[in-house]
Amino acid sequence: MPVYNISLAEINQRYGIKPEYNDYTPFYVGIAFCTIIGLVLIMVNWICSCCHEHSKYWNDPDTGNRFASLIFVRTPKQRPMDALF
Repeated sequence: MPVYNISLAEINQRYGIKPEYNDYTPFYVGIAFCTIIGLVLIMVNWICSCCHEHSKYWNDPDTGNRFASLIFVRTPKQRPMDALF
């Protein structure tokens, strides 16, 4: 029985097998960057909705603003603005 001393790199080259990519650092940096930008935008939106001159309108559920708050305390008295008919 012959013994072959063929390395894994030679086998991969012979059969055209490409090495798998294993450095995902740029992907995770991009995800972290997008997460930080998203959190900053959410914070700015929250601060502006609390401190803006029209915050009373946007926080009032009777104006039909279903998407202004994550918590719906009661159903609005008028139809939502996005209803077609």
